[in-house]
Amino acid sequence: MTNTKKKNGNKRKLLGAVGMLTVSAAMLVSSTFAWFSMNKKVTAQTMTISAKSDSTFLLISKTNTAAADIQAEKKTLVNDLADTADKTTLIPSTPAVSDDLTTYATPLTGASAITNQATAAVQSNWWTANSSDPANATTNTINVTKLTADNFSEYVIKKTVYLTVAKGANNATNLSVTPTFTKKEGTATDYSGVKVLVATSDGGFATLTKDSTKTDIKGSNTALTDTTVLTVDLYIYYDGKDSTVYSNNYDKLAGADVTFDFEVEPIVPTT
Repeated sequence: MTNTKKKNGNKRKLLGAVGMLTVSAAMLVSSTFAWFSMNKKVTAQTMTISAKSDSTFLLISKTNTAAADIQAEKKTLVNDLADTADKTTLIPSTPAVSDDLTTYATPLTGASAITNQATAAVQSNWWTANSSDPANATTNTINVTKLTADNFSEYVIKKTVYLTVAKGANNATNLSVTPTFTKKEGTATDYSGVKVLVATSDGGFATLTKDSTKTDIKGSNTALTDTTVLTVDLYIYYDGKDSTVYSNNYDKLAGADVTFDFEVEPIVPTT
């Protein structure tokens, strides 16, 4: 790649690897339940991928998992990540704080049981719950339950994209992501509860919120070559542990459009 050699040390960007994820919230008043209760819904609409780079260097696919197939596809822009199987409403949930319901602390404090791609994929590592206080999202947690294969899609939207570099391109490293959360037009004001957990096949991991800036998800920092593929899993959920998510606040919850800018650095030969 003569272009990358000329730009020694410059970063190449894959922009908008997931774009315009629309998430809106509609909640009903309850005198019994607060966060995670079944009367809280989040609507996901018009989810698309918009990915591009400043040259044919970093490539993306939503279907191909082999480097040669991604290179043959030649995509630096992919659209329409959503499919007809996606739920249009989501009930609030959160990553578990242990793998055993008998050991969790109230109000669900402690180290997360989800720290990488493998643990994120375990559906029982995601929890839902009720609270006896409809005005508080983080106290008086009761009826904590694990998600299952049968109900997981009611709580979490999972999407996966695959990254590689163009044939003959320099190797790449140091994957990072910069999210942009935008309030969905026509909805209420607060979308703090919308979060995205990012996990990669080389151990990269991050949780993104509307306040996140450029975030390192480089994992083991192994080089991405023109014969290897980096798998990026995206878990979109409405976090019931967020302080804004409770029944008495239902009229203030908003939808959000979310985009992500992924960035890598080419490894430029020294000779």
